[in-house]
Amino acid sequence: MIKVNPDFTRFLVNQYGKDAQLGTLAEEGIEFSKEFLKYLFRHDTDKYWKNMEGEFADLLIMTEQGKIIFDMDKIHAIMKWKLDRLCKRLDESCLEYPKPYTEVD
Repeated sequence: MIKVNPDFTRFLVNQYGKDAQLGTLAEEGIEFSKEFLKYLFRHDTDKYWKNMEGEFADLLIMTEQGKIIFDMDKIHAIMKWKLDRLCKRLDESCLEYPKPYTEVD
């Protein structure tokens, strides 16, 4: 496992600009989606799984930059709201599930 150096990530955002990096984040999401759809609907699944892994790695690299670009306090509040909403749906289905998140400082 690796941890991306936040200083390197910050450098990339500063070097290329927020808008450019958000565009690349969107592009990587599209490329991952494209490979996923190929994986679902074509027969050479090993090839497309490998392609999907590469696109997922690109997406994670860009997500690290998104964490610098976006206000993560706001993003975490939205995530909390969305996870709570999901738990309500699970409660309606009478499903047992692990705690969805832990609040940290």
